Parts: sequence; structure tokens; C-alpha cells
Amino acid sequence: MEEDIVLLEQIYVKADGETPLQVLKEAARITKEKSYAPAILHTYYREFVKKNSSYTEYADGLIDYYLPSMAKWNRRSAIEVKVNESRSEKVYIPVDSGLDLSPHQIINLRILPSYCNPERIVSYFTKDNSEKYYVFSISEDIAKGLYLISVSPNINVKEKLYAGKVYIDKASMIIRQADIEIPSSHLPYTDESVIVVRQKIEKFRLNIQYQISNEKCFIKHMRADVTLRAYNKKSTNVTHSFVSEFVINQIDFDNISPFKKEELFKKNSLQKSKTKFQNEFWFNQGGLVATPDEESIINNLNKNKR
Repeated sequence: MEEDIVLLEQIYVKADGETPLQVLKEAARITKEKSYAPAILHTYYREFVKKNSSYTEYADGLIDYYLPSMAKWNRRSAIEVKVNESRSEKVYIPVDSGLDLSPHQIINLRILPSYCNPERIVSYFTKDNSEKYYVFSISEDIAKGLYLISVSPNINVKEKLYAGKVYIDKASMIIRQADIEIPSSHLPYTDESVIVVRQKIEKFRLNIQYQISNEKCFIKHMRADVTLRAYNKKSTNVTHSFVSEFVINQIDFDNISPFKKEELFKKNSLQKSKTKFQNEFWFNQGGLVATPDEESIINNLNKNKR
């Protein structure tokens, strides 16, 4: 699901001498300040895993997240997860590639909301002397009442760097949406050694959306899309792709408390949970639009499995 935010008329602005990075930091501060917390997020969540060109794992479910006070939002261990209903499929597909590596679960279900922390958005573009690594610009859509902060990495810096577009509501200075990726120009610098193989990021994309109500905000939708390639000088060459996303169905923030110990889901992937559902809830989740490949996987699920 992606909001249709299109800047039709862009005018360069500079707010009272502030740099685009300073505007972004201020928007992140205000967004966090005006976010509901503590809160319980009632979400529809799903995850896909693809090995080379074939889907091997799929899971979705109704998941509740307990988020503590904003002061503790940076502590991933403070986020609690409860799985109400879920279903999953797993297919073993052998790969003739030397070592048949198991996928390294780089998208962690239990900490997914932490990616939506506004301060984390800023952290992707914050270094000592950030202007040496990144090019920042700010533009304005008068009709939509939005600022757009665009960030691109310095092509002369040979490090893992990010690119991004952050849309900010002018009236409230609350972040509406953030799109973050590692651009193709800097993917070569993600290569690193991991045990007996080398690992390289082939794709890294985040889409984060916030909703605004009564000058308060909270997460609306989040999608992470990451591809890793593992290889060595012999015959190992395996690509694993991970997609993990959720959409918020409801937010509770009055008279809430952490989940009971026996309710907590402690695994990193919903795929690790047994299939257990009473309702075919995924048919009511029009807010998440699947790609044609993902839709095919969903349609092929055994709907009779309980």
C-alpha cells in the first residue's frame, strides 16, 4: 500500500535559515512528540521469503503490538508482540549452489515498529559532517500543504549510504511518509564477509506512513523489502528476498497495559508460528495491495488448513 503523494508544483524553500537536515530533525522531533504512546497497535501483518526466483515461505496474521512510552521506543526489547490468528506456508526448494544456506531473517517481526521511530528515519542520513556524505534539498507543494525533503548520497563517497524522500505536513510539521532505500550507486559498498561466504545487499527499501488525527499521529503502514545475495569463490550463489509489512487496523491508548507473559510471541518470524485461525481475515485486508507474484502465493494457500 502506497499513498498517492505527488508533488505537482515544487518551489524551493528555506525556512528561516534552517538547512533541510535541520528541518528533517525538527519534523522527527515533533512527530515523536505528537505520537500516541504508550499504545497497542492492532495490525494485519504478512511476510514473504523468496529463494532465488521461487517463493519458499509465506505467513500472515492478526498481530497486536504493545509500544511503551516514547522515551522507551528506542528500546526494541520493550516492544511486545501478541499473535491472535495466523497462517503460514513453507516449501522446501533445493538449490544447486554449493552450500544450501538457510535464510538469515533480517526482518525481525518483533521489532518492526521500531523502524517507524521518527528518530530512526533521521539516523539513516546522520553522520559527523552529514553534508559531506549526503546532498539535501527541500521543496514545497503549496496545493497539498507538504514539504518534501530529498536526500541522495554523495557519489564520490564509497560507503553504504542511503537515499530518501520524506514528506512533511506544513501545518503541523508531522512526517506523513518516508521512503528510504540504498540506491544502486551504493549497493556495491554493502559487500561484507559473513562466516564462510560473502554477503551483499541487492535491495533495501522501506516505506513508512503515518496518520494524523486531532494533531496527533501514529503509524499507518510499514513495508520493508530487502534482498541479500550470499556467494563465495566456489559454487555458492544464493539470493534471499524478504518482504515484511503491516497495516494498522485500530489503535488503543486508553487504559492499556503490557501483555501477559504467556501471551507474548518471542520468535523473529511469524513463519515460526503454527497455523491457527478461525476467520479468513486476509480477505478483508484491502489496505495492503499485493504484487501479482504475492497474490499468486496467497491464492495458492490451502484454505482448509487449521
